[in-house]
Amino acid sequence: MKKRIISVLIALILLALLTVVVSADEYNDPELLVDKAHILTDSEEADLIAQLNEISERHKTNIAVVTMPYTMNENGVFMGMTPEACANLFFRERGYGYGNSDDGVLFLVIMDTRDWYITSHGYGAYAITEAGYDRLENEIIPYLSSGEYAQAFSLYGEICDDLISRARNGEPYGYDPDFDYNAPANSPTTASWIGVCVFVGVIISAISVGVMASKNKSVRIKAEANSYIRQGSMHVTTSRDMFLYRNVSKIRKSNNNSSSGGRSGGRSVSSGRGGKF
Repeated sequence: MKKRIISVLIALILLALLTVVVSADEYNDPELLVDKAHILTDSEEADLIAQLNEISERHKTNIAVVTMPYTMNENGVFMGMTPEACANLFFRERGYGYGNSDDGVLFLVIMDTRDWYITSHGYGAYAITEAGYDRLENEIIPYLSSGEYAQAFSLYGEICDDLISRARNGEPYGYDPDFDYNAPANSPTTASWIGVCVFVGVIISAISVGVMASKNKSVRIKAEANSYIRQGSMHVTTSRDMFLYRNVSKIRKSNNNSSSGGRSGGRSVSSGRGGKF
């Protein structure tokens, strides 16, 4: 009996350890705050890191902030990258993104050119709609412009938290549940206007054709096709069929049946928005 109890306990311990290993592998836990521009104090960094970690773990979606002192040269690029490309590079190279679909949102701030860019991937791209980007831009950027960086980043975390929560509940921000998105053009008003436009177009066309026809007095309908040929204008002396050439195109059939997805293949769905502050 004791041996059976010990065996069960060992099995439970091994199962717990396996669960921990799988969870650690599934959840990517990178640094969610990278303040290379050094615009935050130590206490502000600690508060923001705690906030970003809590939101990211709760939603299983990385919410990250990256600041840089500069990225661009005099031509407006840094090693050929725009702020958008730089944000996406940071997202990929620093290992952001939860799970196989790389669920995450990254807020990049570049100090010398005063550029900002928010890139969203996986579920983050689904949760942050165009209306969501409008909200982020309208509420956060004024704080950046006035130099209140800690407030801007904290508000960014709060808004991302709210946007993802709304999406989890089936009502992404900006989505109207009472509006029929599948058939917006079938409303009575739209159909009526289409009918009126078609009717007016037909009337105008008929009037135009009638006016042009009334001015043409020399044309009469002929009963036979040869009535349109002027007598003596055409003489066929010789007729024959001649084969000129043949053109054959060959296309090799591809044998590549491989496919990829997730982290091992193509990147997940993404979206983004940026500007100046």
